[in-house]
Amino acid sequence: MTAAATKETKADAQRRGLYATISIGCKDLSIDDDARRDMIAARYGGRRSMSELSIVQLEDLRDHLIAQGFEPKRKAGARSRGPARAGARALADAPEARKARALWISLYHLGVVRNPAEDALAAFGKRQTGTDALQWIKQDWHLIIEALKKMAERDAGVSWEPLHYYVRDPETGVVFRARGPHARLSVLHAQWRIAKSLGAVQDHPHVTLEGFGRSVTGKSAFQFYEDADLDKLIEALGRVIRKAKAEGAS
Repeated sequence: MTAAATKETKADAQRRGLYATISIGCKDLSIDDDARRDMIAARYGGRRSMSELSIVQLEDLRDHLIAQGFEPKRKAGARSRGPARAGARALADAPEARKARALWISLYHLGVVRNPAEDALAAFGKRQTGTDALQWIKQDWHLIIEALKKMAERDAGVSWEPLHYYVRDPETGVVFRARGPHARLSVLHAQWRIAKSLGAVQDHPHVTLEGFGRSVTGKSAFQFYEDADLDKLIEALGRVIRKAKAEGAS
């Protein structure tokens, strides 16, 4: 057997494994076939089938499912590749809970918190409210949300001030199309600054967040982005930041 044939066989095996993991993840998250195809189309430029994706894109899709709460089975001693948020207990599903969870995961992608799991968020919530489980919190969500926002400001330089759309940011090159708060873009701006400060991306006028986003999403400008594209970019920059921090600590 030639080396090329061996490589092809390994690639095929890797692809089959990713197909299986993604299928299990979609089932665990109650994502049916149509919803899965729509999700793939939103993230990968209109493609609707796993067979149309590269291995890198399949790995990204698997990591996206993990970020949504899927916990793939791992071999003993293996480390988690991404944010496994869900535990045995059902996730708190109040609107405030979803906002707090989004902030917690943003802090993970900003490199501020190391553990993105739901249990870690619950422990943080208990410190703020004295309540053991997120599902039991009724009136005190504002304490958790404000504490998380302040952590993002203090430890990652996130600014929650309104953004002016259709104004090009001289640092990142992003063109905004409205004026008002935009949590995802606020996180992305902070991520980009962190990535540059860590040397994970080149600090050069021609190296922009918009250009990095194009390499991740395939879309030419931010005005064409949907929330799924911004989430994909946040996840990609999160991986860049965590890798740079890990290499810096070694």
